[in-house]
Amino acid sequence: MLNPMLISHTVIKIIIFLQVILLAPSVMNDSLNLKNEDKIVAAGKHSPDSALGVWRFSFGNENISEVYKDGVLFVTKQNGNYDVAMKFKNGVLTGQDVEINENAIKFNVNIDGLERVSFVLLLDGNRIVGESYSAKGASKIYGKRQVPVR
Repeated sequence: MLNPMLISHTVIKIIIFLQVILLAPSVMNDSLNLKNEDKIVAAGKHSPDSALGVWRFSFGNENISEVYKDGVLFVTKQNGNYDVAMKFKNGVLTGQDVEINENAIKFNVNIDGLERVSFVLLLDGNRIVGESYSAKGASKIYGKRQVPVR
C-alpha cells in the first residue's frame, strides 16, 4: 500500500510544477516587456528624435517682455530635417540653423525681424532646461513636454 503522505507530497510537487510551467511564460513576457520598455526609453534618450514634440516653456528672466515670457515650442521632423517653431502670445517664430542631437536642441530666431536670439536647450526626459542669448543678455528657460490628453 502507498503511503498517503508520500502521495500528497507528490501531488503537491506536481501541482507546483504545473503552476511553474503554466505561469512561467506570462512572467517571462512581463519581464521581457519591462526590458523592452527600458530599451525604448534608453533608446529615446540617446536619439535626436527624443526632442520631437510639443514643449511648454517659460523664461526665468524678469526683464523679458510679457509677450515673450512663456510659450510653446514645437519640434518636428520632415524629410530627415528638424524644424522648430516657437508660439508666443503675439505669433509664431520659426527657428533657423536648427541642430538637434541626443541631448540638446540649438537654434536661432529673429524677433521683430531684427533681433537675433540663440537658444541652447538641454533635454532631460520630459523636461528641457537651457538659455537664450541675445543682445540684451542671457535668460534661463525651463519647460516640460506637453503630453496629449487621453
